[in-house]
Amino acid sequence: MKKTLGFLLLAFMLNDAFAQSNDALQFTVSQSTHGTGDLKGFSFDLSYDHSLKRRFDWTNGLTTTIHSGHDRGEYTIFFPNQPPIVVNPDSKSFLHYTTAGAQLTSILNFNILAFPRHKLRIGVGPIFRYESSSYPESWSYTLEATDEAVPVYTFNYQGDTNQFNIGYSFGLSYFAAITKKYQLGIKVFFQNDTDGASITHLGLSIGRFLQLSKMN
Repeated sequence: MKKTLGFLLLAFMLNDAFAQSNDALQFTVSQSTHGTGDLKGFSFDLSYDHSLKRRFDWTNGLTTTIHSGHDRGEYTIFFPNQPPIVVNPDSKSFLHYTTAGAQLTSILNFNILAFPRHKLRIGVGPIFRYESSSYPESWSYTLEATDEAVPVYTFNYQGDTNQFNIGYSFGLSYFAAITKKYQLGIKVFFQNDTDGASITHLGLSIGRFLQLSKMN
């Protein structure tokens, strides 16, 4: 009986300590990829994390992303009765492109592990994204047969290069309270939208509690 009462008391104390966990303002910097991974870049997120119940948190934030890449512009010259020659233009003549966006993200998190100072959670929710991209649907170029020739590119943009889309985001996050005021965390998220912009995020977070919690 004493063991049972002791266990119940401990469970109550843990639940009460976690229930006093505070809302936090979190800033996250992530390494990110766009599309199939050929566009690499970063994302920056500022979010407000609100504790609903012991097992649920609600995170709303503003995220910016920027990704870039280049195409070497290799081309092949074919000669009659001779092996083809692959030519690589100088790096100054590479095709460069950038994709950048800003989005509102709302994530409902379920705490898989819920302890006074630590929580591991899985989250999912909608995103509302504006994106601008210089990446063409297709392109071609011409090049004069001289050593100093510069490629002349022709681009085909079938869609709008500036778009507003809706989508979804889901992933895992882990946060640990390191002091009464601050927390550190790791986030791993994936998102997609109606334009097919598949983006991954792997980042580190720092959070500032907006109210002090009663942690020993």
